[in-house]
Amino acid sequence: MDPVTLIVELATGLVLDVACGAPSDLEPRPGCELVLRDGLAGEAWKGWTRSPSGDWVDPSTLAPGSVETLDSYARLRSWEIETGGVDLGGQRIATDRSSQGMIDRAINLLDKDASLAQVEFDTGIPVSAGDPILTLSRDACLTLGLLVGRHVQGTFAKRAAVLRGLRAGTITDRAGVDAVFAAGG
Repeated sequence: MDPVTLIVELATGLVLDVACGAPSDLEPRPGCELVLRDGLAGEAWKGWTRSPSGDWVDPSTLAPGSVETLDSYARLRSWEIETGGVDLGGQRIATDRSSQGMIDRAINLLDKDASLAQVEFDTGIPVSAGDPILTLSRDACLTLGLLVGRHVQGTFAKRAAVLRGLRAGTITDRAGVDAVFAAGG
């Protein structure tokens, strides 16, 4: 089996460069560890992040207030807020990437099947926090889609504002990044 390389960047800044293949075909490179899963092997570079130029860098080599370090922090803050959930009529709704996809598919289903007046939707919250299943009318489902879409786009807009501030030199530390994400709008 020829190895196939996948780059996976987690929101925490942890980067996995996974070369999948038979374990006997791979030896980890320096700075990597061999990871086995489902009979395949891969190497994981732990803790790397992407610089504004698109290169993968080890964050320990970056200056604490560097653009790259602050961009990585902004990426993490954006993801935390994006996936932190929203409230719809007092009901907490998960907004992790999987939940965003389920919301999109529910809207698509209602759009494609005019005979449906409502959908059952899994909010993604634990049973201990309330009823995880909601019955949503067409209008409520569209409202939820708009709410989540605006929520997600809002986090992207704030990260873009951070990037503009980093490039202009008006954001020079984590407090500046946090201020952008704390601002309304």
